[in-house]
Amino acid sequence: MSEQKKFQPQIESIDTSKILSKEDYSKQALENLQTTSRTARGVVDVSASVDKARGIQDISEREAADRAAANFKEAIEQLYEQRDYQFENPEELRTFIEDTARHINKGITKEGVLVRSHDSDKYLYTKVENLPQEMKQFYEELFARLQNP
Repeated sequence: MSEQKKFQPQIESIDTSKILSKEDYSKQALENLQTTSRTARGVVDVSASVDKARGIQDISEREAADRAAANFKEAIEQLYEQRDYQFENPEELRTFIEDTARHINKGITKEGVLVRSHDSDKYLYTKVENLPQEMKQFYEELFARLQNP
């Protein structure tokens, strides 16, 4: 059984029918992180390709887990404060999302590593050569959906 399937978080029920406080929003997000992130649980998996390990800092799995949780908590609190922000265009949205991803990965991945630069024989990822166009399309579609939810 995979590590992902073994983990059963103790999620406290939070009433989401009303606007969540910053504390409840952060708490729920951190619980979700524990459910979905192997890194946050201390598992740094670089098996997707031989090149993946080159982009990871030389830290212990415990350090990676601690940094992931701390960085994520900071990012979530910043996102909560900016929750009503309206983006002007897909490029601004992309910058916002990628800056958030950089913040979350700070101290875990090496400086300058954000977008995958290697293909995987193990997983059916989008080919690296197609990433720029696929990412552009993603941000355009996400921006359009945010304009008309």
